[in-house]
Amino acid sequence: MGTSIYDCFMHILLNLESEKNKPLTGNKLAKFIERDLKETIGNVIQNEHLSVQASAGIGNWANVPWVSIIDHRITTTTQSGVYPAYLFKADSSGIYLSLMHGTTAPQKKFGKLKAESLERSISDVESRI
Repeated sequence: MGTSIYDCFMHILLNLESEKNKPLTGNKLAKFIERDLKETIGNVIQNEHLSVQASAGIGNWANVPWVSIIDHRITTTTQSGVYPAYLFKADSSGIYLSLMHGTTAPQKKFGKLKAESLERSISDVESRI
């Protein structure tokens, strides 16, 4: 596409609120998030250990569309491990850059209570950094 990450972010923020009122299936902005933004960030990072994942939602719009950078030395999915992600605010007023940790895989492996305990441990470490 040849645009910058900033241009992609601005395009999304300017259109997200109105597009979220339309169906997700076949939506041009959803495709832009999942294809063009993903590609633009991938072109910037260009690292054999990193890949980009993005989602506007599954079936319906996500309340918070996102794009993440996955380091395959740590994890291969957003369902486990630690990774940075850009999160588009639900009200379309901005973007957060956040350090995320997947919870789906730990819940399946250890059960909900143990996974929540592990999550609190990770959060405690993150708060000390």
